[in-house]
Amino acid sequence: MNVNGNTITLRSSFGNFARNLRVEVAPGGGSCQAQMVVGKQVGSSPVVIHNVTGLKLEIHSLAVSGVTCSVQQSNIHAR
Repeated sequence: MNVNGNTITLRSSFGNFARNLRVEVAPGGGSCQAQMVVGKQVGSSPVVIHNVTGLKLEIHSLAVSGVTCSVQQSNIHAR
């Protein structure tokens, strides 16, 4: 995770896939915008995973849509 000013960026990779999540918070924290990009290494094999029920899944490609974010007041010191 990287925080730079009002922008938070999360990057991760899994096998030959990678994702990048970027959240930009407006000055004052009144709103935010989120973007996610997912990619697969060109020419690489599909990724094989098992879901929580043990079903084998083979992922050939990924697409992302409907990325949203919201800003809420909070007290990080509250228990």
